[in-house]
Amino acid sequence: MIKVTKKHLKNGLTVIMVPDRRRKFTYAEIMIKNGGATRNVLVADKNYLIKPGTFHLLEHNIIENSKKGNMDAYFSKNYVYSNGTTGSFETSFYIDVVKDFYKYFEELIYMVNNPLFNENLVKIKKPIYEEINRKNDIHNYKYYELINKCVYSNDYLNTLGSKEDLENITNEDLKFVHDVFFQPNNQVIMINGNFSKKKVLEIINNLYSNRIIKYKVLDPKEKTKVIKKSANLIENKNRELFTIVFKIPTKKISKIDKIKLNYYLNIFLNYNFDDESKNFHEVVAKNYSYTSFEKSIDRLLKNIVTLKITMQTTYFKEIKEMILKTFKELKLAKEYFELRKKDILVDYICQENDAKYLFNTYLDRYLNFNYNKQLDEEFINNLNYEECLDLLREIDFSNYSVITQNKM
Repeated sequence: MIKVTKKHLKNGLTVIMVPDRRRKFTYAEIMIKNGGATRNVLVADKNYLIKPGTFHLLEHNIIENSKKGNMDAYFSKNYVYSNGTTGSFETSFYIDVVKDFYKYFEELIYMVNNPLFNENLVKIKKPIYEEINRKNDIHNYKYYELINKCVYSNDYLNTLGSKEDLENITNEDLKFVHDVFFQPNNQVIMINGNFSKKKVLEIINNLYSNRIIKYKVLDPKEKTKVIKKSANLIENKNRELFTIVFKIPTKKISKIDKIKLNYYLNIFLNYNFDDESKNFHEVVAKNYSYTSFEKSIDRLLKNIVTLKITMQTTYFKEIKEMILKTFKELKLAKEYFELRKKDILVDYICQENDAKYLFNTYLDRYLNFNYNKQLDEEFINNLNYEECLDLLREIDFSNYSVITQNKM
């Protein structure tokens, strides 16, 4: 079985490696453990406010203004796939390489950690202005925005900022954010595929410094309760929608139980809201809707889980009552649970020697649960029907928000 190796270096840098010499490709990613939601930081006893959109603009500046010119163009010319992303709580840069991995890995490290800050910033901002213009054209964008305002007390999803924010961001702002947050002890390097662990660690140790700038993020803590119990959007261009979001604090739950709960919630949601479920059969029989339930589990925050269920319908009251009744009764057939558990086990066995699968699942647990161990067949075999119901019964499903969209 392929093993995941996690190293924590003296300078604070975390390295996660999943080698598989059978693969042709090698994937490497540098992740900074802060993103667009970071807005307030204390450095050397001084408070700094970070303008919305700064991390996203810095990502573009690193890619478009490197020592090789445009990073993506440089890598593409050499048959290397690359990109960068800015999330709410992380900023990432990655490459996918077939040939000369170590050379391009060194280039990636250098570009991410040694960007240029110059007059090119004006040009770099132009496509981001267009991104800001286009976001309002996204289907149901206002509805999704309303959902987030009803559920979260802080603005986590606005990584672009406004046009005014973007206009006021300077090279000095970008350099400050880079100096504070791109230091080694705030980075995670993740590699999977065809490579030597010894060679990779040698490159990293040669290229990374030991610099440390102490800082403290002062952003307000997320509230455990939903912000609004209900809200409605009048939107004549789009279909009628119903969404209910359950906000579940998990701070008091152990790391391993959080991982189990993730499996248990998925099984419960599928049993009660898949197209073969009793609920969906009732929806169709009573003509409430002819579209499926859309369901998701969101772990935007480490200690809060949100369950979201959406349906295209005009029967808001009836669908709400159906969903709330389901979460009150917590029905789950044992036969169904055992069948899904077997599916999970088969999926794991089929992919336990797949470096990419192990890499992605390990990262999910590391980033979302701060869990550093590799799961195995024993963990899956120990998933338990009675434990599933016990954990579900401990959750307060009265903490929810209902958001609807209808026409005038």
